[in-house]
Amino acid sequence: MAQPIENPYFIKGGLDIPLALGSGLAVFISAKKFKNKPFLNTDELDALDPTTLRGIDAWAVRRNSIKAQQVSDILLITSPVAPLLLLADKDARSHAGQVGFFFLEVGFINYSLTALTKELVRRKRPYLYDRELPYELRQSPAATSSFYSGHASLSAGYYFMAAKMFSDFNPDSKLRPFVWGTAAIVPALTGMLRVRGGKHYPTDVIVGYLVGAAVGILIPQIHKRKLN
Repeated sequence: MAQPIENPYFIKGGLDIPLALGSGLAVFISAKKFKNKPFLNTDELDALDPTTLRGIDAWAVRRNSIKAQQVSDILLITSPVAPLLLLADKDARSHAGQVGFFFLEVGFINYSLTALTKELVRRKRPYLYDRELPYELRQSPAATSSFYSGHASLSAGYYFMAAKMFSDFNPDSKLRPFVWGTAAIVPALTGMLRVRGGKHYPTDVIVGYLVGAAVGILIPQIHKRKLN
């Protein structure tokens, strides 16, 4: 059986320091904008018309499954376990420092991109169109942070990072289809539950999924070492 590739990555300050600084700045800006965000008044909420929503996003209105929200939260909380499972692989475990570094970098970059985009776009969440819900819920600062889904992006980021690194450490493994399949399915399920719970539109979770997957794959990729 072919031997897995060892130590396929490098960490370089000229690349990682700017990424960290840029992500930190994005988090700072988004936190400041969130703190100063105006809430919607009752007249603005009463004027919202769900019939103005078009295409697949119209499907998200009047969905408020608490169970779906809870399960999506569980999937998000457990998603960081995916890259940590890499440490069960002996070759990845011998480079635990790199695995841990990419784990933090993928999480931080994903969070910063998501948080900043939410505060720049300020899209109204689907549940704002439900007049049966109390004004207090519909006037919270997070009520206008729909685009794009942080649950989908963070889950996809961690799962696709794990799949990418597993493949790089074990290029000939027969488990690769299973690993990539799991990486594709779990974030998609997380996103679907966010729509079912009334927290996001389908386009929110599609964009979040794609951004998270891109970050999870690209961070290990841009750190790859050229091997003979």
